[in-house]
This record gives sequence, structure tokens and C-alpha cells, in this order.
Amino acid sequence: MLRVFMSLLLLVGVAKASDTLPDFRGIRLSSAMTQAQIMHALGADKFKVDPDTNIWTPDKMGDIEKHGMMYVLEKVEFDIGPFCENDGPKKFYCRNPYMVVVFGADHNHGICTEVFVENGVVHTIDVMFDSLQDEEFFEAMYDKYGKSGWKEERDPDMVITDLSNKTHQQVERVTLTKKMHDYTITATNYDIVFTHPLPLYQGLMEMRLVDRNF
Repeated sequence: MLRVFMSLLLLVGVAKASDTLPDFRGIRLSSAMTQAQIMHALGADKFKVDPDTNIWTPDKMGDIEKHGMMYVLEKVEFDIGPFCENDGPKKFYCRNPYMVVVFGADHNHGICTEVFVENGVVHTIDVMFDSLQDEEFFEAMYDKYGKSGWKEERDPDMVITDLSNKTHQQVERVTLTKKMHDYTITATNYDIVFTHPLPLYQGLMEMRLVDRNF
């Protein structure tokens, strides 16, 4: 009887720990979800599975030389629209490039959301947003995930290059990090040193499980 009671306590403890993990639009880290369930949560009940994202074709070589590989890949994925791509047993990711309302009403500054599933559970959630709306995005992020526990770093000398015309833009990069026992949330107002197809400058928020299987 005591053994059963202790087992029940352990299960309750695990459930409570799972409830503390953050979610995005109902997609909670560590939860087991199908592709259809994830895409429904992201507002895309119609989506493609394993579309052709190959950019190394003759018709795209000119764009790669002009804009760079990542730029062209983002453009291809944007044109495909919502899709999921399988990457092995119980491993896939889903992408909706048409996100608008990210954190709910009055927070219309989302661009794209990607959800990564590993070993059958949600492992990482990436949300891209317009860098020009970073203050509004961070405010909504604080409202949802709490205002305390964030470490802030600033780089006033980040340079972003537009490969199409070889111009450069100096910006201040702000990086916010919240590290918890089971997960981390990292957000930055400028994600990479090159421009994007739409909009030119993008920020990124990433929620990720901490891997303790080592």
C-alpha cells in the first residue's frame, strides 16, 4: 500500500513539473503532439508535408549569388506556405510563415513560427518577429512568461549586411535569456548578420527544453 501511495505522489510531482513548462498558443514544451495538432494551434489546418525545399536548382543560382543561401531558402519556404517536414522516426518540424496574431489580440507582430519535435515530444519553439516591433514583442513576451529572471546583454556594434546591394546597417542587438531547470527562453531583436526577404530585419524568440539525457 505504501509503495502504491509513493508511486502516486511521484506521478503527481511529474505532472506538476510538466505544467510549469511554457507553452506557445497551446503548444507546450515536452508535450506529445501530432503535426495536425501543432498546425491547428498555429492557425493552419491546411498544410503540406515534406514539400520540395531544394534551392540548388539552375533557376535559383542567380538569386543565391545575389542574396545568399539563407535568403533564398527563406523565400522558398515562405512561398510554400505552412508545412511540416519529417526528419526521422518521431522527429519532424512544422512551420507557418503566415503568423499574424502571436500572443493573442492586439499583438499583431508575428512573422513565422517553427515547432521542432524530437523523440515524439515538442523540444523547441522558434518565433520570428519584425525587429522594428521589438519593444512590443518583448512586452508581450514578458506578459506571458514573466518579467523576472531575465539576463540582458547588449551589443551596440552589430552590423547587418544586405548582400543584394552590399550595404551595411549598424544596430544595437539586445539579447534576453531566461534559464530554468527544464527549459530556456532566449530572445534577440536581430537574429543574424544578413537581411531577410520579408521583412529585412527579424528578431527571434526560442523556447527550448534542457537536454538532461547525458
